[in-house]
Amino acid sequence: MKSIQKVLLVLSLTTVSALVFAQSKLKITIIGDSTVCNYASSKYPQAGWGQVLDRFFISGSVTVNNRAIGGRSSRSFYQEGRWAEVLSKLESGEYVFIQFGHNDRDFTKEERYTDTLQYKEYLRKYVNESRKKGAIPVFVSPMNMNAWNGANVREVFCEGANNYRGAMLNVSKELDVPFIDLEKKSVALQKRMGANYCAKFIYLGLDAREYPNFPDGSSDGTHFQEMGANFMAKFVCEGIDENKSHPDMERLAALLKPLHKLEVLSNKPDAGMITEDGNTFPEGVSITVKVKPNAGEKFIGWYDSSDKNVSTSQVYTFTMPDGDVSFLARFQGGKDPVHVIKSQVNHSENIIFNPSDCSIRVSRPFGKMKIEVFSTDGRRVLTKQVKQESGTAVIKIPLNRLNPGSYLLKTTIDGNETVNSFRYLL
Repeated sequence: MKSIQKVLLVLSLTTVSALVFAQSKLKITIIGDSTVCNYASSKYPQAGWGQVLDRFFISGSVTVNNRAIGGRSSRSFYQEGRWAEVLSKLESGEYVFIQFGHNDRDFTKEERYTDTLQYKEYLRKYVNESRKKGAIPVFVSPMNMNAWNGANVREVFCEGANNYRGAMLNVSKELDVPFIDLEKKSVALQKRMGANYCAKFIYLGLDAREYPNFPDGSSDGTHFQEMGANFMAKFVCEGIDENKSHPDMERLAALLKPLHKLEVLSNKPDAGMITEDGNTFPEGVSITVKVKPNAGEKFIGWYDSSDKNVSTSQVYTFTMPDGDVSFLARFQGGKDPVHVIKSQVNHSENIIFNPSDCSIRVSRPFGKMKIEVFSTDGRRVLTKQVKQESGTAVIKIPLNRLNPGSYLLKTTIDGNETVNSFRYLL
C-alpha cells in the first residue's frame, strides 16, 4: 500500500512540476542597434523589431527585454560596459538574441568601426559568456538597408570586406549557435516590393506632414516605420520556427501565435501605391494600411468588409484581430462597387462564381433544384428553385442584391443538401 502511495506521490509531483514549467514565461533579452531598439511615442511611427517582437508570441508566454541601443556596434556595446550589465542579470534558460553589423560597418566613426575579424571575436565573447550563465545565444544577421543599384538590391552586409552576414554565419557554424538570416529575408522582401514601395511603406521614408512627429518628412533608408518593424519581427519569428529542430529553440517556436491574412483591395488599381495585399500577421499587432495616390487621383477612404467607412485618411491604423481581415481603398472614379468572392465557395462543376456580372451560377442536368442563401445568424435572405424535365437546370444568384457580409449557400438537388460558405464584399 505504501509503495502505491509513493508512486502516486511521485506522479503528482511530476504533474505539478510540468504545470509550473508550462506556465512559466520564457525570456528573450535582445542586444543590438537602432534597427532593433525601442522608440518613444514621440518618434512614432519609427520602431525597431525588438519593440514589437513580444506581440508575435502567445500572450503571457514570453517576456522580451530589449537592451538594444542606437549607434552601437558589436565592439562598442561590449567596451562601454553595456554587455557586462546585461550579463550580470542573465539567468539560466534565458535567450540572448544578438544583432549587430550596421555600426560595425561605419568606418567614419572610430569608436564604432569593427572589421569582420574583430566582429567575429566579439560574437564569440557574447556566445561564450552567455553560455557560462546557462543562457541560450541566438544570432540574427543584420537586415539590409534600402540600397539599390538601379533595379537590383545591394546587399551591403555581404559586400567584400563588409561581409558581416558571412562572418556571423561562420561563428554560428563554429559554435553551433541558432542563426536567423534576417539579411536574406529582408532582401527577399525588397525584391518582391521594389525600391519605391519599400521607401514609403517599410523604411522610414515619410512625406512631409504624413505623421505629426515628422512634420518635414523623412528619407531614412536604414530605420523602419512600424510596419517595417512588424515585417522584421515576423521574419525573426520565421527564423525561430525554422530552427525548431534545435533543442533550445523548439519550446520557443511552440509559443508563436498563428498568422492571419491581411487583404487590401482597391476599386481603382492604377490610382497609386497601396499597402501590399495578402501579407499575414498575428492577432494583437498594430497594423497600418495606407495609400499614396497618383497625381490627380482623389482618395475617398478606407472601407471594411461590411462596407463601413473606417477612415478618410490616407493612413489608417488598427489592431490585427484574431482572424483574417479585409479593407478596400476607394478612389473617386473607380469601378464601384467592387465585388469579391472568397475562395471558400466550392468551385465544383455545378457551382461557379462569375466575376463579370458578380453572380453565383448553379447548374445541373435536368431535375429539381433549390437554392437558399442564409446569413450567418441563420436568417434566410434568398430562395430560388427550378424544376426542369430536360436540358440543364440553372439558377443564377445576383450578389448585388445582398448586403456585404458572410453567407451560407444551401443547395438542394433531388432532396440531397450541400452547404458552402462564401463572403460578399462591396
